[in-house]
Amino acid sequence: MFYLIIAAPQDTKYLSVNTIAVPCPVKSSTLSSLLANPKTYDVMHDSISPTKCDIIYDPDDHAKYGGFKCAILGHTSIPILDQSGRVCIKQCWYADDLKDSSVRHLYDSASQIKQLSCDINCSRWATASMDLVYNFIEKESKMRGFPCFDILKLRYVKVALANHT
Repeated sequence: MFYLIIAAPQDTKYLSVNTIAVPCPVKSSTLSSLLANPKTYDVMHDSISPTKCDIIYDPDDHAKYGGFKCAILGHTSIPILDQSGRVCIKQCWYADDLKDSSVRHLYDSASQIKQLSCDINCSRWATASMDLVYNFIEKESKMRGFPCFDILKLRYVKVALANHT
């Protein structure tokens, strides 16, 4: 089974060990490199080398459900995405009846990787676009001086694709 791993907020609580996984953090890309080779995310070419670690979370904790993904908070045994190791673990789901989504099912591994790879690709493009904006702001600030107002520094979360072993 595949999971989308996202860096989580600092106040995430630690939970009990559940499973071993192989996360593959996504390589950072520039907008120029993405435009030069526009393609979907490829786990084999667009990820940093896999690292084996524990994904630690409470399997009995109630997952939070969105439109097509469920999420649960946890952490990794070694830092993968940031220094804290706190993560949000996501999987795609579907309902048999579109009018009644109370009975939810997780997609099989092939469908998980297809759908989660699309999310990862969107994150790569969004991050590269945001970096372009901040690079422009930095360049213009050096040339023209800093504006009379604060410019907030935003960032997209780091993501990885994990494979349940």
